[in-house]
Amino acid sequence: MIQRTSAIALAISLTTAAMIIYPVAVGTAASSQSPLDSLSAIAVSESEMGSLPGEMMSYLQSNYPSTFTAVGANSTGNGLVVYMTDGQASSVQAQIVSKFSTLSASVTAYTPSLSFVQSANSLQSEIATASQLESTNVHDALAASGVNVVTVFPMPTGLVDVGVVGLTAGGTDQLQSEFGTDSLNLHNVPANDVPTSNSGRSADVAPFSGGDGVIGNIGGSQSDVCSNGPAIWIGSTAYPLTAAHCWQVGTSLYNWSYYGSSMGTVHSRDVSNGGDDTALISPNRSREFR
Repeated sequence: MIQRTSAIALAISLTTAAMIIYPVAVGTAASSQSPLDSLSAIAVSESEMGSLPGEMMSYLQSNYPSTFTAVGANSTGNGLVVYMTDGQASSVQAQIVSKFSTLSASVTAYTPSLSFVQSANSLQSEIATASQLESTNVHDALAASGVNVVTVFPMPTGLVDVGVVGLTAGGTDQLQSEFGTDSLNLHNVPANDVPTSNSGRSADVAPFSGGDGVIGNIGGSQSDVCSNGPAIWIGSTAYPLTAAHCWQVGTSLYNWSYYGSSMGTVHSRDVSNGGDDTALISPNRSREFR
């Protein structure tokens, strides 16, 4: 059973809204500071940018639809990175920098920076490729030829990241032949890492899946049911996302079957004005979530 729909839906919703790409440098903090502390500090810096990322995203999508790929946060969270297929062209940069200077005037905590990275393909092209890979006909045809695609995710680099169970040289050749050598980033997915649906969202067990029903223990009473999203890896631990408006920091969380399966506690959340209403769940064990 393929668990691909939620991945592509998330990717498309992120890339067509105000996608903020958390920097890979998050986990490289000094030993006296945990990766989560670094992530929280960057999130605070990003939240101070207010609506700037979303406004830049809208501007770039409207004015450069055939070359724009993504907007991301830089490695310190105090500036934006624009990914474009012609991102190094001085004439294009000058136009974007001018617009950025106008929009960033609303940020008073610091002066945001802007940088450019050249991407392989535009967002439009990525979504078209990802949607084709996600279509039932194409997926089933690939599976029939022994190419089992299980994850599809558009990336800011302009390459669609594609996970294939037991990827072979033949499978690589087939996918590159059908979709081009400059549109996909292929990687092998071990069979035991493929998500399975042998338990429902209301009665899941560790390692928990994204989309599970989640409740909290608030003062000894059961809270309303919310849900968790996909997990992000920081170091060797998976921290799933959830909505910040559901619980306070420190709330104990359980799968929908009350007290049936402990999932962890709320580590941090963003409820700032202009923030993204997200929270991180601190798991009981490093591999508690997929």
